Amino acid sequence: MSYHAGRKVVILGITAVIIVSVTISLDNCVRAVTVPIKTINNKYGFSSSTQLVGTFYYGWYTGQDQGYRSWDNGNHNPPFTWASNYLPDMGHRPNTFDPTHNLYESNDQYILLKQLGWMKEAGIQFGISDWWGIGSTTDRTFSYIMNKIMPSTTNSYPSFKWAIVYDLERSDPPVKKLVSDLSYIKENYASSPYYLKIDGKPVMFVYNTVGPGSNALNDLERWSIARQSTGFYTVMKVDPLNMGANPNSMDGWYDYNPSMRYGQLDRYYAYVSPGFWNRTDNAPPDNSVFGYYFGSPTKNTTSTAGKSTTNTTSASGIPLLARNVTDFEIAVQKLASANVHFKLVETWNEYLEGTQIEPAMQITPDYVHGFRPQSASYGNIYISILGKYLSEHTTPHTTPWISRDKVMTIIPEIPPTGTFGYYFGPRTINATVQPAITNTHKLH
Repeated sequence: MSYHAGRKVVILGITAVIIVSVTISLDNCVRAVTVPIKTINNKYGFSSSTQLVGTFYYGWYTGQDQGYRSWDNGNHNPPFTWASNYLPDMGHRPNTFDPTHNLYESNDQYILLKQLGWMKEAGIQFGISDWWGIGSTTDRTFSYIMNKIMPSTTNSYPSFKWAIVYDLERSDPPVKKLVSDLSYIKENYASSPYYLKIDGKPVMFVYNTVGPGSNALNDLERWSIARQSTGFYTVMKVDPLNMGANPNSMDGWYDYNPSMRYGQLDRYYAYVSPGFWNRTDNAPPDNSVFGYYFGSPTKNTTSTAGKSTTNTTSASGIPLLARNVTDFEIAVQKLASANVHFKLVETWNEYLEGTQIEPAMQITPDYVHGFRPQSASYGNIYISILGKYLSEHTTPHTTPWISRDKVMTIIPEIPPTGTFGYYFGPRTINATVQPAITNTHKLH
C-alpha cells in the first residue's frame, strides 16, 4: 500500500478552505480523492478550483393525487402501466411491488428526505435540478426543497447544495427570456444558503443541446449576454467547444450523455452512468391489445473528449447501455481519480430514460395484464459504490438492504374495468375498502 498526501489553502474572501489531496493504492485499486477538510460557510461558497461531486435530479413527478404526471408519458395509464422500464423502490416497505404508491410524488417529504440521506451516503455534494420554467412542476418542487426540506430539522444533509439546469434552452429562447427567467431564479432561490455558489456566484447549468435549426455558437452568444446581465456562474454543455469556441468564454463546461458509462474532457468534467434504457414505446390507447407500438427512435447528441457523435436510442426491449455493477464500479473509480472541476452522476432519478441510481426494480411491460416485476430491487447498490470511492464521511456505509434470497412482496389488486390481470391500485370489493393482500414470491 502506498500513501501520498499534500495540502493547499484556498482563500475565498475571508473564507479559508484547507484541502487535502490523497492518493491511496490498495490491491492495485487506485483511489484519489480531493476532500475539503474545513470550510467556513459564507456567501462566497466554493472556489472554481474545487472538485465537486454532483448529480442530475428530476422533480417533475406527481403521484396518485395529481394524476401521475410524467409517469403517464406516452399514453400510459399509471399505476397499470407507466413510462419507464423500472419501478421506484422508495416506499416504507423496501422491495415491494406496489406501483400505486411507489410511483412517487416529487414533493413528498418522506421521499425527499430519504433521497438526501442517500446522497450523503453516496458522497454527492450538490444536485442539479431540472427546471422547466416559472410555475412548472419542477419549479414548485425546487421551491419546496429550498424553503421547506433543506431547512428542516429532519434533514440529515443540511450542507448539501442545489443548482438548476435550464432545460428550456432546447427551444432557443431569446436573450430577454433568458434574463427574465434567470432574474426570477436569482431573486427566489440564489440567495439561499442551500444554493450552490462558486466564486461568490450562483451556479446555472444550461442544457444547450443542438437540435434542428439551432447553432451551438449562437447558443453561446445568447448565454454570454445573459451571464453578463445576471451574474451567474454559467456552465454550458460542451457543444460550442466542438465548433471551436474559446473554452474561457464560459465559467465551466459539462456533458450530459448517460448512454455512455464514463466520459471526461480535460479538467472540466467527468461523468458516470449506471445504464440507459429509454421507454420509447407508447401504450396502446385503450390498454387492451397485445404487443407494443414503438414510436420513432429518438436521437441524442453525445460527446467523448469533446468529440460529438449522434446515437439513436434503442427500442424499449434493448437497453442502449445495459446495467452492469462491475462496469459501474470501474467507472466510479475513474471518476474518483479524475482531476476535474465537476464529477457528475447521470442521473439520480431520470426514470423515463432508465438512468437512475436510487433504488428501483426492473419491470416486464404487459399492456394487457399490467406491468409486473421482472426482478427484485437492486436496492442501494449504486449508492454504496459511489460512497465507497467518493464519500468524505468516515462513518461505515449502510449495507444494501436488498434481500439476499431475492424475496419480493407483491400486492395484487382487482383489474380496472375492461382489462385482465392485476391492477395495482386501492383494493375494493363490493365498494368496501379491504386491506391489501400480500403474497411472497421467490424470484430466480
